[in-house]
Amino acid sequence: DQGTQNRRTFSLLGGTEDKPYTTICEQKLFLLYDMPHLVKSIRNNLLNGNFQIGDKIISLKDVYKAYEIDKKNSARAMCKITPAHLAPNPFQKMCCKLAIQLLSKSVSAAIRTCITTGELKSNTAIDTAMFIEMVNNMFDSCNSKNLYDPNFNRRPMSEQNPSIFKNLSKARSEFKNAIKICNNNQKTSIPPCFSGVVWTITAMLELYESEKKNLLNFRPDKDFFIMTNRLTQDALENLFSIIRKKNGYNRNPTARTFRCCFGHICSFSLMKCATTCNNCEPDDAEFMTMDVLKDVQIEKEIESNTSEEQFDKLLTLQTPRILKHYKCEDCGLLLISNEQLHRDNHQILLTNKSFDFIGPTQGLKMPSKVMTQITKVCLDVFTEFFPQIKAQKELLKKLKDIAEPKIKKKLSPNTWCPIHFTYIIELLFRTKIYMECKWMNANSTNKLSLQNADKLRIFQNK
Repeated sequence: DQGTQNRRTFSLLGGTEDKPYTTICEQKLFLLYDMPHLVKSIRNNLLNGNFQIGDKIISLKDVYKAYEIDKKNSARAMCKITPAHLAPNPFQKMCCKLAIQLLSKSVSAAIRTCITTGELKSNTAIDTAMFIEMVNNMFDSCNSKNLYDPNFNRRPMSEQNPSIFKNLSKARSEFKNAIKICNNNQKTSIPPCFSGVVWTITAMLELYESEKKNLLNFRPDKDFFIMTNRLTQDALENLFSIIRKKNGYNRNPTARTFRCCFGHICSFSLMKCATTCNNCEPDDAEFMTMDVLKDVQIEKEIESNTSEEQFDKLLTLQTPRILKHYKCEDCGLLLISNEQLHRDNHQILLTNKSFDFIGPTQGLKMPSKVMTQITKVCLDVFTEFFPQIKAQKELLKKLKDIAEPKIKKKLSPNTWCPIHFTYIIELLFRTKIYMECKWMNANSTNKLSLQNADKLRIFQNK
């Protein structure tokens, strides 16, 4: 990360923004900062100031306004955003996950949608949305894990993926010209994370060219690529977490203890860290003695998100799931329209969420009018009756019994398979119940009890 000691180390090694490397024994060693920590620092600087890039102003107030608009909807577009993202406490400010979720394509699409519908009239909103999308693309390009990822921005650095270099070059150019305006005294400054982004991207691009040149000298027929996720410190943090939990709670191991534990976990294939209570992603690493590269393309549709969004987003995501579950051609004709997504009031969010590089058989599908009516009735029933019966038994059955007669009044029941009709309603209600309970639980959790639980985990070796 960009701690004082780390920055001092890079300085002593002679690294600069233009030459982010040092030479030892005629071998270049590239110096990089951790991209997740850089994104976290960008979010933290946005909390107490605005960014100016040329004549553009980026302000977190636009995200606040979009969040307040989104909260009033029965189906949410920013379903992962909570008050902890917008007003984090000192401990939440250290969480990379919250920062990355805030500076994501989902938030950018929600802001663009509010602008198009006229609900958000800020002059800086469109610049904020474009900046958030740029940071999202930059992070995706620095976090590639799969050779054939369905998201082109998360594919490895190679000549076959020019979008990666485009995203990185654009981010480097933007942060070179960026300054911060403090909210309290309106003073301008250049935070270390700005220069850190420029430094890291320059190092990644030069590392790619250097390693590519070395490989082509020995294997000119070999395709070269770099998985950028291996350039973050997640793998190192995961290794240290494994070392710390060896032999109980070993928080500060000595050099000898570290050496013995490292040999033990390598010998017995115990290189696996906990999946909970950590601040980094699992690196999914395998031993180098195995064939780790599978040149098989992943057959997977590109979806913009995995949770419910606004009204059309909810039904658009659930429709493919319904078709895949039953594979009924008759019901499929009623669920999906052959028309393409268009920018009307009902399809704005879907258009903003879609990627530019999707193929004709990929991406989000436009729901039919029948599916739209079913979803609207279910959402209206949920909004009206869920607060009254949320503590009762057989909640799903009661909501379904209320919704079915209303749907049958609008639609002809003979056009649907009874089993599929019931499954669609249950799936929509189940999704809403899950997300609503998740939000309610997050808002009602006692922070003091969580702090005590964290202290108890030390004695439980968790």
